[in-house]
Amino acid sequence: MEEWKIQPRGSACSVCRRPFEARETCHTVLTLRAGQFLREDLCAPCWQGQGGGEVRARVGVVSLWQGGFEPPEAPPPDPLPHQDAESILRRMMERNSPEEAEARYLLAVMLERKRVFRHRETRQGETPLLVYEHAGTGEAFLIHDPRLRLDQLDAVQQRVSAMLDGGGVGAKA
Repeated sequence: MEEWKIQPRGSACSVCRRPFEARETCHTVLTLRAGQFLREDLCAPCWQGQGGGEVRARVGVVSLWQGGFEPPEAPPPDPLPHQDAESILRRMMERNSPEEAEARYLLAVMLERKRVFRHRETRQGETPLLVYEHAGTGEAFLIHDPRLRLDQLDAVQQRVSAMLDGGGVGAKA
């Protein structure tokens, strides 16, 4: 099956570049040019200036429609604020307490999933050592893999969650 990439709805008119207002009528024209779809979103004056309904007769026009512009919803708050998890991990790294090894590992994995950290290498040894690079600063972080068992994971997650919810780094990890 062939997959086409079509741009999402624009937040401004493709012709005059004026930002659309909430519930403003927006006209969309989908055209096929050189084997690729091109989407144009037009305000009412530019739509009329382009010929209005006569646009459908142009070569390459695949579809056209109109609708009310709805501004994109604000993204939901991040359930794991990057800076909080990162700052807690940094403080834990400074202390290098063996009791916090499991929490450091879990925080590093969370930051990897948030694409703040990039996993670069795993060095084998008595305890595997994970090498992470901070995506923004390029700093290297060395995190020992405590080889958590599945039955231990829930307790560690609860301790880390308490730290992120304001329990701070002083909370027993």
